[in-house]
Amino acid sequence: MLGRATAEIPLKHLKQGENMVQFAAGKQIAYGFNWGFYWIYSFTIRVYCDSSVPAPAGRILAPAAGETVAENPQIEAEAWSPNGAIRQVDFLGEYEDFNWEGDGVFHQWHYVSRKGVLDKHIGTASQPPYRTVWDTRWIPDQSGPIRLMARIVDESGMCSMTPAVEGVALAREKRRVRMFQADNFPENFAARAGKRLVCPIVIEGGLDEARAAKLVLSTWSAATDTGETHEIGLNGHRIADNFGRFHDHSFDQLDVPLETLKEGENELHIYSVYKGHGLEINWPGPVLLIEYAKQ
Repeated sequence: MLGRATAEIPLKHLKQGENMVQFAAGKQIAYGFNWGFYWIYSFTIRVYCDSSVPAPAGRILAPAAGETVAENPQIEAEAWSPNGAIRQVDFLGEYEDFNWEGDGVFHQWHYVSRKGVLDKHIGTASQPPYRTVWDTRWIPDQSGPIRLMARIVDESGMCSMTPAVEGVALAREKRRVRMFQADNFPENFAARAGKRLVCPIVIEGGLDEARAAKLVLSTWSAATDTGETHEIGLNGHRIADNFGRFHDHSFDQLDVPLETLKEGENELHIYSVYKGHGLEINWPGPVLLIEYAKQ
């Protein structure tokens, strides 16, 4: 299961010590081939406590609310806990980016859990001073303000969230980054055994100032165990072959030669001759990130 799927558990179903959790799969409800299943990579049981329970606390020190930051800003927080040492501080942001979470929402608090560990967030610090550098190379230009928050985890395993820092702006002097989403991305987008599928990505505006481009997507089994063709391309040009993980999920960020792009509608395709599991692109589809020079 991808993203941040959650299910509420009544407290009466939990007990101190070892708990046994069972997952079950019913029949397929769409595109059925009589093999209902899903994958569980990991799961976390999160228990919310009232304010009487000792918990860590802290706040973000930089940037300040309303501050404008340059590329690759340093984010800093302070943290403390009555339970002992701080294990880690995870920095999160609410902004527009690729939808790593797989729910179709591009502007949100971005993070996923990968085998129980946070991923696709701004960064983590495990030693004071609690600082991280936010890699903004491929973060799209923002149409509105950014919010920042930190999750503090102490050595007892207790977690708490800092208050959000509001109204942060990202300013770029010599470049800009635009994100173009796939239009009308189809359901069941998977290719195998000679099948070829296409979907459009529309680039608005010219490409004269374009300097670099990336295709970003979430896939399942975007590689084979035989090396047979399992490719993705744009406008008839192959971008990559066997680029993901065999029988596994992956986030893929592929370099795109600028000469393969054009203003207006661009045709993305996937094609595979492999007769095993198909190359799947997960919802909500791929995006093109294009870096432009700014005059």
